[in-house]
Amino acid sequence: MSFTQRAGMDRLDVTQLRFGLFAQDDWRVTDRVTIGLGMRYEWDRFLADRNNFAPRASIAWSPDKDRKTVIRAGAGLFFDDMSVSAVTDRLWLSGGLVQERLALQPGYVPGGVPSLGLGSVPTGRVRWAPSMRIPYLAHFSAGVERAVTRGLTANIEYSAFRGVSLLRTRDLNPPLPPVWQRPDPDLAWVRQIESSGRSRVDRVQIGVKGQAGRYFDGLVRYSLGWSRSNVEGIRRLPPDSLDLSNQW
Repeated sequence: MSFTQRAGMDRLDVTQLRFGLFAQDDWRVTDRVTIGLGMRYEWDRFLADRNNFAPRASIAWSPDKDRKTVIRAGAGLFFDDMSVSAVTDRLWLSGGLVQERLALQPGYVPGGVPSLGLGSVPTGRVRWAPSMRIPYLAHFSAGVERAVTRGLTANIEYSAFRGVSLLRTRDLNPPLPPVWQRPDPDLAWVRQIESSGRSRVDRVQIGVKGQAGRYFDGLVRYSLGWSRSNVEGIRRLPPDSLDLSNQW
């Protein structure tokens, strides 16, 4: 059993500034080929990382003269929003504004109020890794669309998503065997937020849309996907902060 208590500033106002530039253009190379290119730049005030360029490209090609079949493919990078929780946790728990104390097997006084003995309970800290950067997603998709009848279209598409530099947390002051004591006894956990997480999603979609006869007008879609990740949120510590390989 454990109990956590915070003491100190109870309000924190944070202004998060984010700036982005985006340019995109499409070229109709021939009557059956269209190419699109784009570039986006992202800036976040809280990070020293400035190399945040996200290129995108796409192509659409109709191999037959009647243009009933269209093959599409695209790829690009997409930056995610910087977590507000990561910002507030670092400002609050970096050792100045708020003190957070963790008590194992706390005692209780009548009324259910924990008796912590706050003068002797270690304090937790939050820090950012020096290499921390904005998380981003690499996306690729390719598909075929076919006009089955005049008003009915069928399509199949494969999509791949790869999360890169995702935010996750590890304890820099974990209890170590054989006595399971923390290396720095004056502190509890030292939660480091770092850009070392990743994710992988693969998905196949099959769909039919449009009008078929007098009684069907709409969309039917089936999706089959696989998802893997080693990220559980920046406020959740892994079972073993010294070895994160088993989190996938």
